[in-house]
Amino acid sequence: KAAEQEMNEVGGGQVCDTFVVGIRSGSCGCLSYLIDRDADLSLGLGLVDEDLMQLLLSALNCNYKDSRAHWDAKEEALMAIGSVINHGSLGVEQEKVAEAMEQVVKHLPGFAENERLANVIQVVGDFCRLMHDGFTGQEETVLKVIFKRLEAKDGKATNRVVAAACLECLGDIALAVRGAFDKHIETSINLVVASLRKYGIDHKDPDTGNEIASVIQCGLGALSCIVQSVPEPLTLGGHIGNLQRAFAKVTELPSYHRTEAVCTAALGLVLDLLTSVGYTEANSILSIEEVRILLDEAEQYAAEGDAPQHVLDLLDSIFEASNPPPEGEAGVHNVDDDGDGEILDLWGASPDLEWDHHAVVGQQDDDDTVGHHHHHHH
Repeated sequence: KAAEQEMNEVGGGQVCDTFVVGIRSGSCGCLSYLIDRDADLSLGLGLVDEDLMQLLLSALNCNYKDSRAHWDAKEEALMAIGSVINHGSLGVEQEKVAEAMEQVVKHLPGFAENERLANVIQVVGDFCRLMHDGFTGQEETVLKVIFKRLEAKDGKATNRVVAAACLECLGDIALAVRGAFDKHIETSINLVVASLRKYGIDHKDPDTGNEIASVIQCGLGALSCIVQSVPEPLTLGGHIGNLQRAFAKVTELPSYHRTEAVCTAALGLVLDLLTSVGYTEANSILSIEEVRILLDEAEQYAAEGDAPQHVLDLLDSIFEASNPPPEGEAGVHNVDDDGDGEILDLWGASPDLEWDHHAVVGQQDDDDTVGHHHHHHH
């Protein structure tokens, strides 16, 4: 307010305009910092005579002469809005959140610079997670921006930071709008996999490798969310090739970039696919070579005793999702998939086996199939 008064007195010249931008941007940045660190803002907010969200929306909607300052101020306001909506104790009314969401989405197409765009898309993802059904109707504007950035028609890979933000937000939208996302499923799966395939690993540059691993993790997460958004079992038909290519991006990563987070995202996608199609179609997922490689590695990790509980839970859930329920017939998934006489050992365990939650249990049975222990966290 002091900055605005100063501007009016001076007459709104360029110098003063820049001064106001600095004050506003700094104030929004400071607010974000405090909220993100759970500072007690109750006293300070009690001294503000206007609604906090309204103040931030006013800052967001101001226009400035200097282009860089203009987008600096908008980015800081958007980041502060994201911090406010993520902090439930500030008690922002639902109508204010809905209004803020509309304003944020309206400004999204104007952001061109990579880092700015990534930050704003992350805030949109925050809204998706907060609003759920309330986000429906806003998704087309956001998806248009996301699809445009991921497509990169010149054949080059999208900036890695932007790609990770776009993929994560795409998954958030799929879960937020559920049934309304159906018409985008095929386009989204194709685009996610196509965008992931554009990234090659530079073995000489560890930072680049870490960023690409992060993009792959976000891509797998987006695919998981898309699968979860489908109300009916996913018709795998035309998607198997794409899924295989997505899992291949993980197995192609050098071991030092194949982080626990990336592998957890891959196992999460396996579980979501199995949950969607049901155990009777489990072979269509589990016979993908890259999936078998990832599961074998996860089993080995669990056997070494170093795997965290969420990985063990993940493997356990995958095992359950790929076998008939215990009350049914004790069935073993022995599938001669390609008619060559070789039986695929998908799990090879009877449902009544005792599974040790902290180790892989190998148990030989009469027909030479081996019991494996599997666990999930998604």
